[in-house]
Formats: sequence, C-alpha cells, structure tokens
Amino acid sequence: MKLKSPRFPPLEPDKFTDEQAELAGGRGSPRSQLNIVRTLVQNPALYRSWMPFAMHLIAASTLSAREREIVILHTCSICQGTYDLAHHKVIAQRAGLTDAEIESAKGDGAGLAPSERTLMEAAEELVSTRFIADATWDSLSKHYTHEQLLDLIFTVGNYVMMTMLTRTCGVSIEENAESGWKPN
Repeated sequence: MKLKSPRFPPLEPDKFTDEQAELAGGRGSPRSQLNIVRTLVQNPALYRSWMPFAMHLIAASTLSAREREIVILHTCSICQGTYDLAHHKVIAQRAGLTDAEIESAKGDGAGLAPSERTLMEAAEELVSTRFIADATWDSLSKHYTHEQLLDLIFTVGNYVMMTMLTRTCGVSIEENAESGWKPN
C-alpha cells in the first residue's frame, strides 16, 4: 500500500522550534531539508534518542560500508521502502557499489560475493521470521565477528522500522534525493 499524500506533513524548517532546528542541524542545513528529518523532529525526544543509534549504524558499524549498504538496500527492497531506497542508492554509490551491484542487492544478489549474498539471506530471514536460521548463521560466522553480526541484526531492524515509518506516514522522496542531496 502506498499513500497518495503524507498523513501529516513534514514540518517546514522555518516553523521549527529552536530544539527542532538544533536536532535537524540548523534551519538551513541539508539535513533539515530531508522529509524524514522534518517528520521526525515533530517528536524531539524520540528523534534525539534514536539518532545516536542510527548514526552508529551508518558511521561506526563494524560492517564495511559496502556490506552495510547491501544489507540496507536488500532490507528496504523487501520492505518496499522507496524513500530509504532512493537515499541509500546514492550512499551505496559513494560506498563504491556500481549501479548493477545496487540493483543486485535490491534483488537476488546475482554477481555479488557469496558472503554478501549470505548477508542478504540473513536480512530476508530476519524480516520474514525475525530469526537467522542455523545454516545461515553458521555461514555468517565463518566471515563475520560477533560485533559485525550484532551490527547486521540491528541494521536490518532499524531499516525495517524506517520503512514502517516512511510508508505509514507517507514520507515523500525529495526531488533531489538521487542527484543533489549529500549527508552532512
């Protein structure tokens, strides 16, 4: 199901309270122009507590940037997270994935390394059953540390949650999501 319009509109940066502006990186920051941020700052306490967790997954994950983006793209694809897919296509390109690899990560993983396909399989299992099967776990354990496995599980969980948010609230993709937006 896809909404025709947001259930509640993203808050315009000029309407931010000082707290919301601070959370968004300032009223004129690139981050304050993102519809997801303009939606989330409407609950400042939630946004303030979630943001360090999300930043860990993006900036401090023990998975490589390439692996992280494969997991995110696959998870968002399974969950039909078009908003997140639009943004993570750009982030994946910056992490070195080719357009063909990005499409593969969103689909069946053809052409990706076996360990990367196993990450995708784990994401599928987590989304569908909220559990990684023993065979998949055994395969992952040959390539990834306990820290990396925890980052994998939490990355999938975060992006399932994000697609629930963006789809349920009807967060629309910015016009420049695939061309002009750069995270700060």
